[in-house]
Amino acid sequence: FTTGEIALTLYALNALVRRAYPGGADLMIGDISRPNGGKFPPHRTHQHGLDVDLRYYIKQVPPGDHDKRFVHASKIDLPRMWLFLRLLKYYELVSVVFMDSRLQKVIYEYARREGENEKTLGTYFTWPRRGRNGRALVQHIPNHYHHMHIRFNPGLAAWWGEGFDAKASDQLYERYFFGRTGVIEYRIQSGDTLGLIASKHQVRLRDLLSWNEITKTTLIRPGMVLKIWR
Repeated sequence: FTTGEIALTLYALNALVRRAYPGGADLMIGDISRPNGGKFPPHRTHQHGLDVDLRYYIKQVPPGDHDKRFVHASKIDLPRMWLFLRLLKYYELVSVVFMDSRLQKVIYEYARREGENEKTLGTYFTWPRRGRNGRALVQHIPNHYHHMHIRFNPGLAAWWGEGFDAKASDQLYERYFFGRTGVIEYRIQSGDTLGLIASKHQVRLRDLLSWNEITKTTLIRPGMVLKIWR
């Protein structure tokens, strides 16, 4: 049980991640709270509707899979998890994320490979340090291998959810990705070819193919969506 605002926020976050990385499993929600609040064994928290357990984004899980799964570090879907944490921080939606440091480690290392600097990552993770780091979004909690625990900021979560719907989530997606990465999405029109699309957007064909993990022989159809960076 939770508020409409937080439910819509979770929907929006999943929509943003799915738009960036189609396919794979959706965000899977575990425990939140009881309808009227109060103690919720075995949890020490989850009493006010702001604490939410979420399964990690994991690889090799089809859409629609909602099972609770043990998550080894090698199974973390790193692009989706890193984007999810960036969204939480960018929109200042949560006060803390609890995650075992051994899972923090693999996400941290992925972000470093993607070019993020250590100073910035110190605002995200307690790893590689031991113990708590009050500046970090993600705090260590042992044995959280099935799920991560996030705690929403009540006021900001309400702002996010006010009047929120699927169309609004798409608009936020465009605002976030264009402002942060310069990526746009192009919906293929009748008569388009890959070469024509690349020329129209003044990008190299080989880059267009790489961004979308396709080849020159890939069959494209009207309505398909391509990512274009600029």
